[in-house]
Amino acid sequence: VDYALFQKAQTLGNMDKYSDKISLMSQLQRQYPQSAYAANALLEIADTYLSMGQNEKAAETYRQYIQKYPNNTDTKGVMLKLGMVYFNAEDDANAMKVFKQIVQDYPRTKEASTALKNIENLYSISGNVEEFFAYVRNVSFANITAEAQDTITYNAAADKYFNKQFTEAENGFDAYIKKFPNGIFSTHAHFYRAECLMRRSHLNDALSDYEYVIVHPLDQFETVAMVNAADIHLKNKNYRTAIDYYRRLQSKDLLPSYKQNCAVGLMRAYYADSSYNNAINMANVATHLMMGESIKSLDLRRGTITHF
Repeated sequence: VDYALFQKAQTLGNMDKYSDKISLMSQLQRQYPQSAYAANALLEIADTYLSMGQNEKAAETYRQYIQKYPNNTDTKGVMLKLGMVYFNAEDDANAMKVFKQIVQDYPRTKEASTALKNIENLYSISGNVEEFFAYVRNVSFANITAEAQDTITYNAAADKYFNKQFTEAENGFDAYIKKFPNGIFSTHAHFYRAECLMRRSHLNDALSDYEYVIVHPLDQFETVAMVNAADIHLKNKNYRTAIDYYRRLQSKDLLPSYKQNCAVGLMRAYYADSSYNNAINMANVATHLMMGESIKSLDLRRGTITHF
């Protein structure tokens, strides 16, 4: 009878009759508590609540399972599910507690490895990666190399940056650069810290980072770093240095907006440096570039009109 109840409940679930499935699984639990299917029935109830989006009921039922069947082979997996319910609900304290319990009680298992990765994510989210490194020193199966620490520390800061938490990101990049001055992601960290500093109008501090990027270039950062460095030098009246950067930029394959910026920047820098002939030449270049873009824009509008 218990087997028949279990199979009928599963069939109801396959028919999307989730409430009926939960009702039958609960009946099996009550009427046949010693059944070989009792534990699976309770787990099915929890999983069904989760699939229905009733996360609090799912968490409550997972907790019941863990308390009722502490020695079952599935318990560590159920604990992982419970931890993820907490994690997805942003209940980080309870998620951390469950994940650490898995690591402690089931070391060197697949579930413990997953829990350890989730612990790393939680520490990264909170910006406390150093606390994570301290924690894993006491985890026998953890192997966090220097390269892994480098990556984890950088990723924690980068995640803040791409989530537009710029103050936290800047602090994270500060910590990364201090700990790993020649790290794997040094150029990335200096560039993104410069971008954070620009948001706060700390131009000279940003300039230092941009010039690090120029000396240690990566394709995705070099052009922006050089444009911003040139603009800051121009603003600071370091005209010769600004001219040097703008001229170096002219040799690159630039977007039209950057070409215009360089031409205008060179015109202003040459004029301020009393190099008037060069200033006139760059004024002509800037005008030509701007007119070219205007003509392209007009052609696009004409093209649109032609299709009517």
